[in-house]
Amino acid sequence: MSLEEIRGERNLVYSEWHRPASMVRFINDPKKVETMSYIDIDCAEYHDDWSEVLVLIETAIDVGQDYKPVTVTFKLAQRIYPPIPVFLVLYKISKTMNPTVKKFQIEDIEAFRIKQISPKWETDFTIMTPKQWAEKLLQIREDSAAHMLECGKQRELGHLRAVWKKLSARERKMFWEEIGKKFRLTDSLNNP
Repeated sequence: MSLEEIRGERNLVYSEWHRPASMVRFINDPKKVETMSYIDIDCAEYHDDWSEVLVLIETAIDVGQDYKPVTVTFKLAQRIYPPIPVFLVLYKISKTMNPTVKKFQIEDIEAFRIKQISPKWETDFTIMTPKQWAEKLLQIREDSAAHMLECGKQRELGHLRAVWKKLSARERKMFWEEIGKKFRLTDSLNNP
């Protein structure tokens, strides 16, 4: 995502093109066209350096609703390893404008209602101020990045253990002299 909003509005061209009334122009089978479902993923928070997704977020304007469909986003998150958190974020629009936006007239956010939906599913919303959600989101991102890093290390260690077991005593000695000492791997490799 760019650091600043570029257009100030969302283009609906692809969304409308993908609707059944439009798609039937290109695929002459209405029944097949009706099976071509899609959703837009509202938000994928990612790590700037790694380009790895840290958090998925479904958003909606808070109009007092108790529900927003999140099934597809939930199932998408289940395919990601290591598991990442997924949140439903409802936001109440403020009557005041966001003072940081100069190019457009964009309302600010007054409050949030947040519910985690993966890997644990919370039953109730938590009400947060914009400051509280910003701080919580930063913590979630940091925790997710640390978890991803740890899982990546464990995956790499698993691979190294498999290779280590196949090495002869001479090859292990060479490996240890070149790489093992540098990364302090012997205990990890010998003790899964």
